[in-house]
Amino acid sequence: GVAGAQFAFQIAASNGPNIISCSNLPAWLALDGATGWLTGTPPQSGVFVLNVTAQNPYRSSASQLTINAAPPKP
Repeated sequence: GVAGAQFAFQIAASNGPNIISCSNLPAWLALDGATGWLTGTPPQSGVFVLNVTAQNPYRSSASQLTINAAPPKP
């Protein structure tokens, strides 16, 4: 992503997760837990590390997702 520009990313998970959640979600970023879409506009450049969990009725799986927001081009 780029600071000041709209960011969108869909978290992909296998085995039919029915909910996706994140901890460490920055205030500028929103998660739709049913679809896995992350959307928002990073206000400044930086590296954002999210802890992502995908769950279905039988199990859950966790992973880290890193978002790199680059400075805007002059």
